Amino acid sequence: MPNFYLDGMEQSVSDMQNVAATAVQRAIFFSAREAQNRFGSGNENGAILIVTQ
Repeated sequence: MPNFYLDGMEQSVSDMQNVAATAVQRAIFFSAREAQNRFGSGNENGAILIVTQ
């Protein structure tokens, strides 16, 4: 499962369930290589960045 980031801060899956859909401006998937370059190690399965308004 990819890691989740909310406005650049790593979040758990349960934390992400509390984000209102209306607050989401965009969601970006990063491949494992891109995620490790952007967020560091521990992103071997990629990452999803959620950007809010």
